[in-house]
Amino acid sequence: MPDQAPTAVPDPVPDPGDSALLAAVRAQGQAERAAILSEARARAGELGAKSAAEVRELRAQLTRRFEREMAVERERVVGEAGMAAAARDLEERRAWIERAFDEAGREIAARAAGPGYPAVLARLLAQAAAAAGEGCALVVCEADLDLAGRIARDAGTAREVRGEGSHPGTAIAVSAGRRVDNSLSSRLAEARGRMEQEVARLLFEDPAP
Repeated sequence: MPDQAPTAVPDPVPDPGDSALLAAVRAQGQAERAAILSEARARAGELGAKSAAEVRELRAQLTRRFEREMAVERERVVGEAGMAAAARDLEERRAWIERAFDEAGREIAARAAGPGYPAVLARLLAQAAAAAGEGCALVVCEADLDLAGRIARDAGTAREVRGEGSHPGTAIAVSAGRRVDNSLSSRLAEARGRMEQEVARLLFEDPAP
């Protein structure tokens, strides 16, 4: 039996219905892909915006914290500088007070031999005796011993008068358990202490509102 040539199989004829279905599937896939990409881009944009906002907020927080710390540091530095300046001012004023009272002490010593000194000493002794009470003894410097005796006699009092030290203007009254020092040097020391306290108060205390 002779060989027969193979019979060619014709290509299938496309079905118009199948083509439409494939096109619809492809279009649906592309639409879903586009939707997914759009959502991904939107999500990425939201995350990026949120991240940027968080970064801005963090930066703002750090800036506020830094500004607060710098303000506190400035107040500390200014306060310390002010206290240092006030301390220097106080020392300068104390030195001035010291010089002024030293000069006053020298002037008192220079005037001790003047004509007005007996009246000054008599007043100092009378004030001391009044504070010490009846029966007190008077203490003056050695150089004023005779003068104090005359003052006591002129006042009509029979007080014991003792000499002690060499500072002019010494006026002390001594009674049982009490010693009243009304000397010029003691008064100067008290006045100097009050002035130093007043200067310190003016320099360091907060002003009244």
